[in-house]
Amino acid sequence: MDLSKAGKRILSIVVVITTATVFCSRIDREKTLRRRQLYLDPKSVDVKSVAEKVIDNAPKDLSKLNDHPECPPAVELARGLYKDRKMGSPFQNVVLLTSSNDGYYDILQNWEYLVGQLGLKWSVIAMNERVYKASGDRAVRSVAPALSSKPSTFGKKAFNQISCNKIQSVLDIMEKCDVDVVFSDPDNVFFSDPFRHEFGRLIESNQFDYIYQPNVNILKGTSRSIESYFPFSGVFPKEGNTGFYYMSHKSDAMKQVIMDTMAECANPNPKSYGDDQTLFWNSLHALRQKASKKWKHCTLAEVDTIIGKGGVDQNNTSRDRPTQVCCLDPFYHPTGFDKRHPLFNYKEIVTYHANYCFGKKAKIEKLISVRPDGAGWDYSRVTKKLEGL
Repeated sequence: MDLSKAGKRILSIVVVITTATVFCSRIDREKTLRRRQLYLDPKSVDVKSVAEKVIDNAPKDLSKLNDHPECPPAVELARGLYKDRKMGSPFQNVVLLTSSNDGYYDILQNWEYLVGQLGLKWSVIAMNERVYKASGDRAVRSVAPALSSKPSTFGKKAFNQISCNKIQSVLDIMEKCDVDVVFSDPDNVFFSDPFRHEFGRLIESNQFDYIYQPNVNILKGTSRSIESYFPFSGVFPKEGNTGFYYMSHKSDAMKQVIMDTMAECANPNPKSYGDDQTLFWNSLHALRQKASKKWKHCTLAEVDTIIGKGGVDQNNTSRDRPTQVCCLDPFYHPTGFDKRHPLFNYKEIVTYHANYCFGKKAKIEKLISVRPDGAGWDYSRVTKKLEGL
């Protein structure tokens, strides 16, 4: 074959590949747009710089809370997610929890402000007595007091102890209150209502034992296909994020994962001691590998079907069904990336987790910069100082 013929053939192959790539990219964009149309349009928080905030976790009547005598009153008050009972009808047995010690109390107040703007109600797992007193009827004491009242840093002993305490406290609440839990770290802020979006539809479907936030940075890749924003379709990740998740109180398997995690938290061997996230996912994988046929991760197609239909399967409680796990779409629930949100309007972010950094100052900087309007953080929301600080 002469060079001219060889050159033409190579050129034709390049043209075919380029055309196919462009066509596939167009198809991916169309799939992305079609999928986004399945979602409800979440109302973004119109953040105002105000000097005071009012948090009202109504109703306040504690006399009727007798169904679960060991359940903390703050959890009973927060049951149903919404202050407006009509809004919370699909979530009557779900409670929103967060946690904090003294050192992160300003981060907590910022989170509470944004959540309060959405008409939600919640409980605070107080890691020490000052946070418990300051949080009033929203407060639940942690299972064990924190070692430190200062801001803790990832990887340090105090951080590990606090993170293990919060997951043990979640188990304690599920067992005493017979309630499903949505847990959010206070640095995981809500820009719009996640329960009127993907997260809520997945919970309503009654399909899943555990729904987690993927611990990925979606800006690292160059792909813009919808699959790149749903990275674990049918596949379990090595490690997800334990700073934002839903867990069903009916799931014996997930309760066992927490108990196994706590056993590792208490292990004195420094090689095995770590933060709750690593230990939790190690425990999940160990339990899953013992009975792999009894565990299942959702696929992108299954999630789209649930979102599109908005159906609820109240009968999906058979003990024979597998333990079902699903991840949130990181396009709408991103973790701590350092640049502006790609592709679409930044107001489409539903929640944002300011992780992938060390220390409280770095978290606040991320909360400030994630949106150009600065909606993630405002010092005016920090209106109350703890006694003695």
